[in-house]
Amino acid sequence: MESQSDENKIISREYHSFQNLINMLDAYTEDLIDLSSSFIVSLRSSKIKDSVGEKKFNKWYSSLGEIVDGYFQFQETGKLAIEKSMSFNFCHSDILFPLFLRLNIKNIFNEIRDSVNNGEIDGDELPRLKQLIEFGTIIEQHRKGLALIGDGALDLALFNDHSSRIVEIRSWASDLDKLRQKNLKNEKLAKIYDSLGLDDLVVPKKTDKDNQDITGHDQKGTIIEAIFGLMYLESDLDTVTSNAVKMLT
Repeated sequence: MESQSDENKIISREYHSFQNLINMLDAYTEDLIDLSSSFIVSLRSSKIKDSVGEKKFNKWYSSLGEIVDGYFQFQETGKLAIEKSMSFNFCHSDILFPLFLRLNIKNIFNEIRDSVNNGEIDGDELPRLKQLIEFGTIIEQHRKGLALIGDGALDLALFNDHSSRIVEIRSWASDLDKLRQKNLKNEKLAKIYDSLGLDDLVVPKKTDKDNQDITGHDQKGTIIEAIFGLMYLESDLDTVTSNAVKMLT
């Protein structure tokens, strides 16, 4: 049996591990905004427009501008709306902002990368350009990673809530699976997304053939899972349980 001292060491190790991840996600979000802002300034003052063409230049300029503007709007109103809806005050709420970037925003960073590789942009001309062009991959990983954590936390939260009501050992696993299927399907999570009005936070705002909506159940469910993922990293299972049960069951 573990002593209280051993238990405290385990908790300390887990917190330290989570804190390292949170710090990385915080730094990534800060770099996303900082580098996007720097690149916009560089676009204005460089000859990139002549080398990549006006259409591509305008798309980059507009999309990166919307990311930066969307971030500051998220700071002012978006994160407060999420915290009120989730009944939880996030210490690192800025980490949630990249979840609301449209799925194909990564294509902007990939296009910039391709233009660098094709010699259309002089990499020496733009500071920290290498970091900027990696965001096409990082944005997707950010969303998926937090969602995986949230998915596991929600599973445990349902079990945490249901375990005290287990009366039949022969069917407890099946009962738990039915509970999960009922409450954690993307269709159910998407309804929570809609009820919270989270579409208002999506960036870019304009919808056209180049800007995919986050309308599918899968993507909406992923965002809800990711929000619970950050909640779990910042708190504990009991906190996730009390919030999840209230919203899901």
